[in-house]
Amino acid sequence: MKKYLFAIVALVAFGAAFAATPKDTYVYMQNAVFDSLDPVQAYDGASIGVIENIYETLYSFKRDVPGEYEPTLATSYEVKDGGLTYVYHLRKGVKFHSGNPMTCRDVEYSIERILVTMPGDSGAWFYGDALTGYGNDALTEAKKALGENASQEEIDKFLDAYWEKIDNSVVCDDLYTVRFNLAGPDVAFFAKMLFTAAGIVDSKWAIEHGAWSGTKDDWKDWIGVDLRTGYLHNHASGTGPYQLVKWDGKNIVAKAFDGYWGEKPAIKNVLVQAVEEEATRLEALRRGDADRVDVNDWATVNAKVKQMDGVKVWSDPDWSPAGAHVVFFNFNVQGENNPYIGSGKLDGNGIPRDFFADLNVRKAFAYSLDQDAIFNDIYEGNAAWYTMALPPTWPGYDPDIPIRKLDLDKAEEYFKKAWDGQV
Repeated sequence: MKKYLFAIVALVAFGAAFAATPKDTYVYMQNAVFDSLDPVQAYDGASIGVIENIYETLYSFKRDVPGEYEPTLATSYEVKDGGLTYVYHLRKGVKFHSGNPMTCRDVEYSIERILVTMPGDSGAWFYGDALTGYGNDALTEAKKALGENASQEEIDKFLDAYWEKIDNSVVCDDLYTVRFNLAGPDVAFFAKMLFTAAGIVDSKWAIEHGAWSGTKDDWKDWIGVDLRTGYLHNHASGTGPYQLVKWDGKNIVAKAFDGYWGEKPAIKNVLVQAVEEEATRLEALRRGDADRVDVNDWATVNAKVKQMDGVKVWSDPDWSPAGAHVVFFNFNVQGENNPYIGSGKLDGNGIPRDFFADLNVRKAFAYSLDQDAIFNDIYEGNAAWYTMALPPTWPGYDPDIPIRKLDLDKAEEYFKKAWDGQV
């Protein structure tokens, strides 16, 4: 069934950990700090790796087979009305870590909670885009639609309409059947529901601990809230194979959930530590104080890690395309007090704020990047070139898009095209 322990998203090494680690405890030292354990708020790999073992989604990636999916909290689903309706049939007999039973109400609450809060620095926007047609929280959308000088009456009317969209987007047809009514066709909706933000939260437990009530009564109080200030930031009640014991802001302790509905995990206790210094992680691996550590690059693996006794480097080729390193261009660069854009004009002393919005500029930079050097020098041949910012195993990846490698003649050609359009 679902993956156990914490998802492998980077280069890692496993040690025998003979000395300090108890046999029933798995110690993983990673190189990143955790941002939040609230599924809606978390948008970083470190937090997500923990969350996906505490909370579960309706479907999940199939264990050890990236690109394939399997039922988790749902047992089946149907797509109706030309892609506008998704119906999921839920698994019965599932319990949360609190002991509460999981029903459609929890699914409804969990997804509507995303649409109500819509934190701006999270992945909530792609659920809003699919289910309500809005990619921002309700107040932001109200300002966009009505302007800064709108009356309170106009804003209230807009918010009422926004709430109706939320309320109608997720409907319980019965105790174990949930229906999603999309704002428009979205071929990526199923894939979006695999992401940890759609992890199902124990609604009864959450409400008892001060989270949104799940009703219209207080929804406005939760619009755009930073969920790092809430109880679910560092407490959890999910349905996953592991339940949270504690998070002290840096180290996370989890234990196997005795009431888990699926195959029971073999390891009872897990300690995940955020250790930013690579030398410390490597020494812990060597001494047996860690079972697994993140390693920053292949050069370190080949020069140091492979020389350690009792250590195995994990580099399964079936999982190698499970991540993508990309560079994104900001189409609207911050202009105020920003020394990096110089004059703010394309005059030889700076660039305009929308410089990277020009397709020719982006193509020119793509042809200026020496991908072969990155492939050989940083990854030491343990990588692949992608056509887009998605792993090849993900839905939507297009292998036919051309890959642009270092070509300074083409870079010059596209820069000239960009200059011709701006000077």
